[in-house]
Amino acid sequence: VEGFSILDYGAGAGILSNFISERLSDFEYYGLEPNSLHGKERIGIANTIFQDKRVFFGLIDEDLNFCLLKKLDVIGLISVFTHLRMEDIKKILDRLQKVFDVAPDCSIIFSCFLGPTEFQEQPQPHIWERFYGRSFITEEGLQEYCNENNLTLNQRLSFVAAHGYVHNIFKITKD
Repeated sequence: VEGFSILDYGAGAGILSNFISERLSDFEYYGLEPNSLHGKERIGIANTIFQDKRVFFGLIDEDLNFCLLKKLDVIGLISVFTHLRMEDIKKILDRLQKVFDVAPDCSIIFSCFLGPTEFQEQPQPHIWERFYGRSFITEEGLQEYCNENNLTLNQRLSFVAAHGYVHNIFKITKD
C-alpha cells in the first residue's frame, strides 16, 4: 500500500524498516526504542544501517509525542507485550491512544503470548530477565481495557511460535 505510515514501537535495529523499504517506494516509518542502554544501542545500529529519508529512528521518551502527531496508519508492537505485566501494557496503550486524535482510523497491532503461562526456561541473562519464562497477558484483561477505553479488540491470527507456544496477533481500533 503506497503512502503507508507506521510507528514501530520497540523497533530494535529497524529490520521492519528494511522489509518495508524493499516493497514500497512511498511510505513513512518511525521506529522507537526505550531510553535504555539496550534501546540506544539498537537505535544506533539502525541509524548506521538505514540511511533513508523515509525512515526515522528515535527513543520512546524523547520522540513518541512527535510520532503520535503524524497521520499513522499502523502502530506495531511486535513482541513488545510478550513479557510485560498488564499494568505496564495499559500504560503503553494509554500513551498510544493519543494517535486517534490525529489518525482516527489507525490500527494498533501487537503480538503476544497469552497467559498466565509458564514457558520453557532459556539461558540467562535475558533482556526481560525479571519476567522471562512468564506471560502475564490474558485476552479477558485486554478486552476489559478496550471496553473501558472505547476501543475494539480483534484477534487477527494465532500461530505456533518457538518451542510450540501459541503466539497471538491482535488489532485495536477506536470505536
